Amino acid sequence: MVIGSSGTGGRTGRWLALILGVSLALNVYGIWWGLPDRWNVDEDVARALRVIGERSIISRDLIHPPLYKFFLAAILAPYFLLLKAIGYPLEAVRQAASVSWLTMASEFPDFARNVYLLARFSSAVLGTATVYLVFCLGRRLFGAPAGLMGAALLALSMEFVSDSHFARSSPLVNFMGAAVVLLGVRALQDGRRRDLSWAAFLSGLAFTAKYNGAVLLVPTLAAHLIIQMRGRGAPEDPGARRLGVLLQRWLTSGLLFLLGVAAGWPGLLLDAAVFVEQLTTSSRFYGGFLYAREARISFPVGALNYLLELLRGFGAPLGVAVLVGAGLGLRRLRERQELWLLYLLAVPYFALASTYQLPDARSKFLMLVIPLLAVFGGLALARLAQSRALGKTATTAVLAVVFGYSFAYSAYADQVFTRLDTRYASTQWILANIPPGNSLEMLHDIAWLASARIIPRYQVLYLGRSSRDPAGGSLFKISESGVPELESRRLAAHCDRLRSGAISGEYVLAFLDNVADRNRPDSVPG
Repeated sequence: MVIGSSGTGGRTGRWLALILGVSLALNVYGIWWGLPDRWNVDEDVARALRVIGERSIISRDLIHPPLYKFFLAAILAPYFLLLKAIGYPLEAVRQAASVSWLTMASEFPDFARNVYLLARFSSAVLGTATVYLVFCLGRRLFGAPAGLMGAALLALSMEFVSDSHFARSSPLVNFMGAAVVLLGVRALQDGRRRDLSWAAFLSGLAFTAKYNGAVLLVPTLAAHLIIQMRGRGAPEDPGARRLGVLLQRWLTSGLLFLLGVAAGWPGLLLDAAVFVEQLTTSSRFYGGFLYAREARISFPVGALNYLLELLRGFGAPLGVAVLVGAGLGLRRLRERQELWLLYLLAVPYFALASTYQLPDARSKFLMLVIPLLAVFGGLALARLAQSRALGKTATTAVLAVVFGYSFAYSAYADQVFTRLDTRYASTQWILANIPPGNSLEMLHDIAWLASARIIPRYQVLYLGRSSRDPAGGSLFKISESGVPELESRRLAAHCDRLRSGAISGEYVLAFLDNVADRNRPDSVPG
């Protein structure tokens, strides 16, 4: 495997173009799955449509910072202008959506499908752009071969590809995170202090897309510290003065961070009193953090869980390459001080995720650092490619197996959505096995069905209410998922209906995996 050693021309440019092409193809493949139904993983699409409909930059949602909604609104706005220009019945769409997304998707499936596709495609493009930034990072730190290997590693990482399929905030935050670290590395290598100003501002913006974006300020502050330490010992620059300059630059970075927050979340300034009231009176904002500590998983166990999740997310061969590369990077910290920016972000962030005491590790808590870890994997793979220990033919064969396996792993994992996602799979099963016109009694949670293709064909019953009865329309707007006390109350109602024999549907759909998770084995008869 021959790789160019510098720049982006010649062989390096051709390899990079191939990697970016594969990345975009994998990210785009399958983004139409499940449409035009509404999916929890794409929940910000509906929020972005609300921003467009209300024409307001004020967001009072403390749970979901608004920048990604604004980003999607900007992506979708040209589509709305086009529809308006051709006379599409947007007012009828709005009225249908006021009943429920299911109603709107049933009446205007092309509109529902297209807004999702545009939103998901923007994630695919952001994912590919992040792959390019990883190449730039790897090239600056370890040379062009390592940059190409890191980019290829990230492009084929299963969890990263999966995350780039859907309209969620993490692809935007991942892109900004890689940009922040790249700006810091460039500032240390080229002496461009203004890059650190942009890095601080971007960190504030990232915070307004996802709260964990706040940690991106750490590498910026670390870069200022490294610059000051490089001047240590100069007689014309006494220690007290250097400390004062460092504190001044940290303060400036903090102010630029806050400027980024204000730019990405203007409502914090324009509607400050409402946010102060929410922070002091609302338990919902803190409830997620309290709920996350229910399992009481100890730190060593949590760290091991997340290490295994990391290996699963990359795929075993690439995951091992990342760990080996992280070890190799430690040996170069003295000569490559820029590496501190990666370690000071990735290691504490991983440790923090490990203390998030849920019963299982969740990849979404690791996504921010996965592109940065890919840089280390690129170092390990480049070392392998340049090694003569195995011989050129054997080394090429090993790399071909590693990348071939990873490509197949990512492509296969994409299909899990259509085979295992409860709502998608149940919709397919119902359409294939139950004749249209029958009544379906839903038990436990209608969100696990939530399909626009089901509503026109069947009468759906949920806790005695009917989808064919106008009085039952509100049942399709239930949004209690994730609130433990409401879910328990609803589950108790389902169990009461089972025990009383009050089931009236010709077919009964019960998702017993969820029931078993929340009840004793004898709670549900039969």
